[in-house]
Amino acid sequence: MKQLQLCLCLLLGVTLAASAFADEKSETAIAGSYFITQDDKFQRVLTFEPGGAISQVSDQQTLLGFSSGQGSWKLTGPGTVKASVIDFSYDLKTGKRVGPGIINYEVKFTDERSGKYQSISGSFSGSVYPVGDNPLKPSKQPVYSFAIGFKGGRIGAE
Repeated sequence: MKQLQLCLCLLLGVTLAASAFADEKSETAIAGSYFITQDDKFQRVLTFEPGGAISQVSDQQTLLGFSSGQGSWKLTGPGTVKASVIDFSYDLKTGKRVGPGIINYEVKFTDERSGKYQSISGSFSGSVYPVGDNPLKPSKQPVYSFAIGFKGGRIGAE
């Protein structure tokens, strides 16, 4: 009986280690910066850091009045990610704060070459909340919401 328990524990350990290795491999294949074009033709750069940090910058920032954003991402399956980014909106005419926003990304990575994904696609949706509200646990109705699809590719050094 003790041998059976030992074998089961060993099997469980090997399975968990293989899963952790697969997650590390996927994170390594994803990590990097991607140039994306939204369905409305605006563009962004998304950067996925190893360990789960994400940042974004957009050519819409000066047109709509919001900051670059930062947040975190996690693997949801092979080559798929969910991410949340926080940024801050402001009124372009007055410069006054509108409030914090949260953007939730659903992302798929494809075209793996040399251990790195080359293509990215997906969608994001978000809401901006009044000044002082917490977009992670909002207590007020959003000032406005949005959603759109995108696709793009890895930015590589040449």
